[in-house]
Amino acid sequence: MELIIITQNELFKLIYNYYPQNCEFDSQSYRNSVEHLRLNKIVKDKNMRYQVSIKSYDCLKRVFSNYHITKLNNDYYPGVSYSVLLHKNQPILDDDEDLLFALNGKRFDLDVYVSLLSKCYYICVVETLKIKDCLKFSVIDDTRFFIEEINKLDQSFSSLNFIKLDSDIICHIVPNVETELLDIGNVRIFNCLFTDLIQDLFYYPQKREVQI
Repeated sequence: MELIIITQNELFKLIYNYYPQNCEFDSQSYRNSVEHLRLNKIVKDKNMRYQVSIKSYDCLKRVFSNYHITKLNNDYYPGVSYSVLLHKNQPILDDDEDLLFALNGKRFDLDVYVSLLSKCYYICVVETLKIKDCLKFSVIDDTRFFIEEINKLDQSFSSLNFIKLDSDIICHIVPNVETELLDIGNVRIFNCLFTDLIQDLFYYPQKREVQI
């Protein structure tokens, strides 16, 4: 499989086509800018979103036919996303705590993000641990237990000319850009290409704890 590389500067150039620089999101100048109108046109293009969703799902289903795949609803953002429960033949339960109990307190998910702005995608494995009354989330670098599946998925996306982005590149701050949820200085490549709903967990390997 030939590895196609996209540089940080190329991504910045792409992003600046869709996000105005040095402009507050709530201002008229932002809303009326050529960049924002261009972004809105793509985000609201139902046919494009459908086509990207179908291609992405087909790639996932080819590799994870015996795993539960969930499409995450985020139709107001410039990306489509899926989550694969990395426990073979394990159905999703209505209650997340019941599912964690069934999995002995440890859950792995493969989160997949595919951009509408360019043929690029990002994947990460998220580990969820239940320890007493806390849920601990972490992105894990060590994916050797899933390396065969991830390699097959990469090959599947590559056959459609999609480019894989790694954690090092998506975490870079995009200078002079603001989004609905993030101010200038806090917007990363990930947010511009996929969604600004996620602001911490997936930028680099780290842990987050939630009380339940």
